Amino acid sequence: MIDLAALGSLFVEIFGASKEWTVPKIVRFDPLDDAENEQVVRDLRARGHRLDWVYEHRLRQLKRDGYKPVFERDRVGRPSVFMDLKSELILVHKPPAAD
Repeated sequence: MIDLAALGSLFVEIFGASKEWTVPKIVRFDPLDDAENEQVVRDLRARGHRLDWVYEHRLRQLKRDGYKPVFERDRVGRPSVFMDLKSELILVHKPPAAD
């Protein structure tokens, strides 16, 4: 029988996968309107997505309603999510067809 936990830790040791590659970085915005300058936000708006700032504790319920967190990846593929300065609000989007 294969121990999946041991196999996972072996993967981390051999291939160098670590928490910093899987857990998103947080990009904080003091005036929330500054997020409008980000390319990923402009692209989502151009495609007709609805964007909202919501409290992080409501994220699970909103995911069931079709919302997803707005994130972008850096050059090597690590994700970053957009939050307010206090890390209470997170920027989410919903595709127009999901309304």
